[in-house]
Amino acid sequence: MAMLGVTDRHDLATGRLYFKPPHFLRLEQASPQEELLLTDGQILWWYIPIKKEAYKYPAKKFGKELRLLSDVFKGLKDTEDRFQITFKAIPEPNTHHLILKPEPPWQEIDHLEVIIGKGDFAIKQVEIYNNIGGLTRFLLSRWKEKDRFRKGFFSFSPPAGIKVIEE
Repeated sequence: MAMLGVTDRHDLATGRLYFKPPHFLRLEQASPQEELLLTDGQILWWYIPIKKEAYKYPAKKFGKELRLLSDVFKGLKDTEDRFQITFKAIPEPNTHHLILKPEPPWQEIDHLEVIIGKGDFAIKQVEIYNNIGGLTRFLLSRWKEKDRFRKGFFSFSPPAGIKVIEE
C-alpha cells in the first residue's frame, strides 16, 4: 500500500491472492475491510467498496514490484541478475530464509525475505521491507494450482456510484 501512496498501516489483513504469469495479479482482501487490488499488466486497480472509491494506476508505475511478485511466485528463477541473494541462518528447522536485496538499489524497497519449506520448497511467507522500516507480509497457505481463470478475472469495471481517482 505504501507504493500506492498510503501511509503505513499495521493491520492484519486476510484474503485470497491469485497470480497468473507473467503479470496478472488479483488480491481479494476480506478483512479488516473488503478491498480489491488487481492488474492485467496494463492497469492496476485498487477498489475500496466501503469508501466507494477506485484508484486507477498505470501498471508500468509498478513494473519492478509486479515483476518481483512474478519472480517470487514463479519460483525465483533468474533473479540473481537483479538481486543480491543471501541465505539467512535461523534456528527454525523446517524452513529456509532467503534475503533478496535489489541490485541496483530501489527507491521504494530495501529488501525481501522469502521463507520456503525445507521439504517441499513451497513458498510459505514473503516479507517486503521498505526503506523507512515498513513491512508487508504475505503468509501463504493452502496453495492450489488453477488451470484457467474466467475471462475478465484480472480486469475491473467500477460499479455505478463509485468515484474513480486516476493517478
